[in-house]
Amino acid sequence: MRTALLLTLLSLPAALRADAGPEAAAFLKIDAGARAAALGGAFVALADDASSIFYNPAGPALMTRAQAYLSHTDWIEGLKTEHLAYVHTASDKIAFFGGVATLSSPMMVSYDAGGNETGAFNASDMMIGAGFAYTEDTGARAGLMVKRVSQEARELADSAYAADLGAILERGGFRFGAAVQNIGDKITLHKESFSLPRTLRAGAAYKALDIFWLTAELRKQGRSDIGAAAGLEAGFGVGGDYRTFLRAGYATGRDENTGSGFSGGLGLSVSDFTFDYAFSPFGELGGTHRLALSVKFGEERDIEYRIYRWRSPRW
Repeated sequence: MRTALLLTLLSLPAALRADAGPEAAAFLKIDAGARAAALGGAFVALADDASSIFYNPAGPALMTRAQAYLSHTDWIEGLKTEHLAYVHTASDKIAFFGGVATLSSPMMVSYDAGGNETGAFNASDMMIGAGFAYTEDTGARAGLMVKRVSQEARELADSAYAADLGAILERGGFRFGAAVQNIGDKITLHKESFSLPRTLRAGAAYKALDIFWLTAELRKQGRSDIGAAAGLEAGFGVGGDYRTFLRAGYATGRDENTGSGFSGGLGLSVSDFTFDYAFSPFGELGGTHRLALSVKFGEERDIEYRIYRWRSPRW
């Protein structure tokens, strides 16, 4: 039972629903990092830290300083994910970035057609990519990420190349974002080719009272997974360089056995360091715990003047 569940979650094509069509690398659908996961994954418009490269490659254009980001997730049934990102703010107009995402499984037992054990193995997935985000004089942001996606399980292994495209617009306290992810090759396993899970995201975020971020998103992941998510983040200064964050979110698409879809988390910012935690219950499958650490460094760049210019009287 556990082995079958793990194989399904690792997106081995034979375990996917026939009506959804064959797809590979379903780990690309898993939320990256703690902040976005606590918000239900509604991050395509908010997208203002280094973890944004896994949601919207235009996000780094919102950042005023370079940032390194590392997160670890104890996902369900012993699966673990790691996400590493770095954003370099090269100038007032452009930011370069790179990132790595991995998923690893515990050891699993394989069986032959007669039900006899044939040995133990584990499986792993990886994405490694790089790109840039650009701020136009109008204030619009755009981004591109090129990446290599690989899967390995026992003697089966292959990789594919893909790209993500994203855009962000701001007006007043609103921020609008959209992205299309995993445009590219297919992965071939056991002489069959399987598409990457093409993902479409569109959403909006609103800053209220200079304390709250309200964010919502519609998304389509793969051929049949369509859903929505919403989140709330509240940030409070607690003296000096300390700032705390409380977060809650909800995502549709769960069935009755895999949790309510609610998530929550908190964060603490101390000077240039930020620590984040998120928890997402998955019903009978248990729950997921995410930890993330990010650090900002380098000189601050000026991006506010472009937002001001874009909000011209013509609007």
